[in-house]
Amino acid sequence: MSGSDESSGSELRDSLRVLSDHRWVVVVVTFLVVAIALSLTLLQTPRYDATSEIVFVNSAASALSPAANQRSLDPARDIQTEIEVMTSSPIREMVKSALHASDLPMVSISPVNATNAIRITAMSSDPKMAARIANQYADTYLTYKRAQLADTLQAAGKVIQGRIAGLQAQIDSLNAQISAAPAAGRLTVDANVTPQRDALISQQTALQQQLDQSQVNAVLSDAGVQIGDRASVPASPSSPRPLKSGAYALVVGLCLGVGLVVLREFLDNSVKSKEDAERATGGAEILGLIPIVPGWKPRDSPVLASLSAPTSPAAEAYRGLRTALNFLAFDASLRLILVTSPSAGEGKTTTVANLAIAFGDTGQRVCVVSGDLRRPRIHEFFGLPNDVGLTTVVERREALAGSTQRIGDADNVHLLAAGPSPLKPSELLASGRTEEVLRDLAEQFDIVLVDSPPVLPVTDASVLAGRVDGVLLVARTGVTKKRALARSVELLQQVGAPVLGLVINGAEDEVRYGYSSRYYGGLPSSRGDTRHRGQRASRTH
Repeated sequence: MSGSDESSGSELRDSLRVLSDHRWVVVVVTFLVVAIALSLTLLQTPRYDATSEIVFVNSAASALSPAANQRSLDPARDIQTEIEVMTSSPIREMVKSALHASDLPMVSISPVNATNAIRITAMSSDPKMAARIANQYADTYLTYKRAQLADTLQAAGKVIQGRIAGLQAQIDSLNAQISAAPAAGRLTVDANVTPQRDALISQQTALQQQLDQSQVNAVLSDAGVQIGDRASVPASPSSPRPLKSGAYALVVGLCLGVGLVVLREFLDNSVKSKEDAERATGGAEILGLIPIVPGWKPRDSPVLASLSAPTSPAAEAYRGLRTALNFLAFDASLRLILVTSPSAGEGKTTTVANLAIAFGDTGQRVCVVSGDLRRPRIHEFFGLPNDVGLTTVVERREALAGSTQRIGDADNVHLLAAGPSPLKPSELLASGRTEEVLRDLAEQFDIVLVDSPPVLPVTDASVLAGRVDGVLLVARTGVTKKRALARSVELLQQVGAPVLGLVINGAEDEVRYGYSSRYYGGLPSSRGDTRHRGQRASRTH
């Protein structure tokens, strides 16, 4: 598989993972959209549509006026003209008068594609009224057009009658000339006038025939308009349609839900998977994927899954992290390990405490050092005091040998607490005495785990990072920002800190890989009841 194919596959997996993680957002948004759409649909008054059709044919007026034949030259324009006539005020007033209605519901008039027909659709909450209105519009328009044609024919007939009367006057004048001519010259007059009179009579006869035909047309003509289909009473409403509305709402809801998830993902710059962490850090190695500890709700309450639930997936993940660090120790001396994170609240102290227990379970001598002199918390995980620790040793108020405290019943796991907070934590950590203390601890113990402040807020972690054999950077899915993680790696590299890799907390989906939680078992060990916090341990001397 090429690099581009792998990248596309990774992006597709990330997209599917995001949708899976936020599937309830899609479900809830879709449900709300469908519910709102159906509610609005059911609250609507039912509307019934009834449709009648008007069909245009050749008008009888074409026999009288050549202009009437112009309809066929631009039928689309003629149809639109007739629609304007139908929607005009005279037609509406005639329909209202015929129905004895003060106002009319909505009427839609539109052409029927590729035909010489117009569709009249009346909409009403009463199905019978919808049919009446549609048919009345068709009847009214037909009556209007016939009356219009009758007026046209009547006007044309008057013009023809006038021309016939004019011809008759000329004929009468010519007859009078023939009658008044003397007997001696009558033959000459008759030979000259009679052809003129006969021509006028022929014209008069033709006009009379045309007049008679127009009178017949006035009686028989349909004005070039016919009712093609009369509206019937609709059996079911055209709206609302709950099923159709619900289907549309379902599609819109799904699109909106997915869109919200995508928008949230776009705006959210937090690390959500190990792929995100790898991309943000330029390919840093992921040494541990720690799932969420079941039942741990208060984030400010310390929890040690390695003690309280040693068979849980979380405890197994810490043991996997321990194994990864042991493998790294084969290639180089790895005794002093600094554990830090980009910002607060990402689980670095929890990682240190659980990792110490995991190392101790193998028989290795472990010392946990609280290098967070500003907000020390590691002693709370083991229920130990903080009155003596790193600050008192560095300032030579206490000896190192008497300042470490045994954790629980194990003789091989100890804690050097932070001690009283100094005025200048960074300067104290940067002193040569701090480095001397850490190296002394590295000689006494197999593994020294240093819990430090976050990298970005203060310089303490960068100061300590230059004094250890390796640095573990802890991130939490959904909390750690990609830019913060990248910047933390950059700052550590600037001081020459050997970054061993990343530990991702809260990576529940990342650690499943098809395994069931039953594989690990779910029963908490009784060891957690005896070794977990609340026990005071004596200081070793």
